[in-house]
This record gives sequence, C-alpha cells and structure tokens, in this order.
Amino acid sequence: MEITSRTHDPIPLPESLRNQMRQFRKRIWWVKTVEGLCAAALGVLAAYLLLFALDRVVETPRWARAILALL
Repeated sequence: MEITSRTHDPIPLPESLRNQMRQFRKRIWWVKTVEGLCAAALGVLAAYLLLFALDRVVETPRWARAILALL
C-alpha cells in the first residue's frame, strides 16, 4: 500500500468568504488584545488591593512592597 503526499495548494474560496474570514480574524485579534489588557489591569489592581489589605493588618516591609509591585 503506497501513501501519497498531498500538496498544500490553497483551496479556492469565494471572495465573500475570504472577506468574512478577514473580518473574523480582525475581530478575534481585537477581542484578544482587549482581553490581555484587562487581565493586566486586573493583575495590577489585585496587587494593589493585596498590598492595601496587608498594610491594614501589619506593617508591610519595603521588600514585600517591591515584590508585589514587580509581580
């Protein structure tokens, strides 16, 4: 039994479908970018709130503040 390899020629798609795929990719890129920015902002907010809570309970050392700021 012989296995033949297929060539990777692009499948001819209608132009309307290509446009829809392009728009879909742009939309996904935009959503993922916003998602990443929101995740970064949430991380900064969580670190700030954790530091705030720690400061209310104990005197937070300078090195602990620096680690939270870097995280």
